[in-house]
Amino acid sequence: MNCSRSCCGCYRKGEFERLGGSKTIKVDARVIAATNRPLAQAVREGRFRADLFYRLDVFPVEVPPLRERREDIPLLSWTFVKEFSNSMGKAIDAITEESMARPVGLSVARQRPRAS
Repeated sequence: MNCSRSCCGCYRKGEFERLGGSKTIKVDARVIAATNRPLAQAVREGRFRADLFYRLDVFPVEVPPLRERREDIPLLSWTFVKEFSNSMGKAIDAITEESMARPVGLSVARQRPRAS
């Protein structure tokens, strides 16, 4: 069975059956989906199911690509550095200016993390 048809039926009915199963399972699910493709256009061109699109398009949040918001790169970098340094048990106190400047193109003053 087509996966999008199965998903759409599950969203609509609030129930599904496991593959090979015979018991119907009731669910109350919320779906968060992301894509970098214009789905409305894909629906118009017949490349994406209209019924699935309208079920997914309840609360659209459009976030510009990171290449259009380079000022977010230092904050994201420090967030990942903190997460990985904690998980590895290793203190990482700095990111070299060269490493940060290459993808960002910002001044050194903007590279320092804000106090939390």
